[in-house]
Formats: sequence, C-alpha cells, structure tokens
Amino acid sequence: MVRDCGLQVSGLAMRYYSTPAFNRGAFTNPDTAVRREAIDLTKRGIGAAHAMGAPIGSAAQIG
Repeated sequence: MVRDCGLQVSGLAMRYYSTPAFNRGAFTNPDTAVRREAIDLTKRGIGAAHAMGAPIGSAAQIG
C-alpha cells in the first residue's frame, strides 16, 4: 500500500514501553520469559521492516 502511493518506509521503531510486561525492562528484564518475548517481538519487527523495505530499525526502551 505504501509503495502504491509512491512512498517508502524509512524506518521502524519498536515501542517496548507500551507493553506492560516490559515495565521492568525488555531485554534487561529479570524474567527470562519476558526477555524471550522481547527478542521474539524484535525479530518479528525486523522481518516486518525488511518486508517494507525499511533500511533502519530502532529498538530502545525509554522510561
């Protein structure tokens, strides 16, 4: 759809802070299952960015 409009996705930013499970950190969370969820989410985000042709991805937890 984006390409059909003559546009290009320039980047994709992961927003971990919007997921309550990541309140104590995503990649640094003391719970192994939560860290694994963050890794899996990031891998899916990388795949989505690649599919959209985005050359840049950002994975940062703020707050």
